[in-house]
Amino acid sequence: MANYYSGDRTNDAPQASWPKPGINAVGEYQMSGQPFLLTFGLGAAGNDGDGGTEEIFGDVGGAKKIVDDSASAIHFPAITKKITFTNKSNAVAYVYFCSTMVPSSVGGGAAGADLNEDNDPVDVVSRGNRVTTAELNAYHNVTRDNRPQSAVKENGTYIEVADDASIELEVKCRKIFIAGDGGHTTSTIVAELTSIEEQYDCDYRGLPGLSGGVRGSKFLSGQGA
Repeated sequence: MANYYSGDRTNDAPQASWPKPGINAVGEYQMSGQPFLLTFGLGAAGNDGDGGTEEIFGDVGGAKKIVDDSASAIHFPAITKKITFTNKSNAVAYVYFCSTMVPSSVGGGAAGADLNEDNDPVDVVSRGNRVTTAELNAYHNVTRDNRPQSAVKENGTYIEVADDASIELEVKCRKIFIAGDGGHTTSTIVAELTSIEEQYDCDYRGLPGLSGGVRGSKFLSGQGA
């Protein structure tokens, strides 16, 4: 029987005979990717847990505390195969792949204890996954800051990109973080995307080169607290 056209199936549910490509589908990384273009301003500051904001990498030479960096996250609609970032922010940019809300293995209380703002013990750091907003807020008040260190800032799993410089990354990811306090809004991302739609969550402690440190009890097992 001759083949014939029976209608557009673009929005049809996937069938067993046409499975979606997985994260290790080699062909997806060999052919040209779908374009992704973005002009943007860097995420500079985020919630510090005390009702205020704090520059995300402002304490990188000191306390290295966790801070909400959601403003610096760039989400891709599919897995990337290549990313080119050009910094036009008028300041240094920090590029990384694991949220600064993932804590180190040492708490922020006395002698490394994991304590909240009232100096009561909590069990957050041991998980090794992303701290929730409620947990961040419970670490810090006007008199006491018991936030643990950020795994990314503590372990140096980020790179600095000078103003007017570019970096080309042949990597697979669904999310990249780019932070900095430069006020210009003309930095750019040019990316090539695959058609792979897996989430590829990297917000865990214990991933070498992404977060570093020791694995927690929730390592790669979902972001539920």
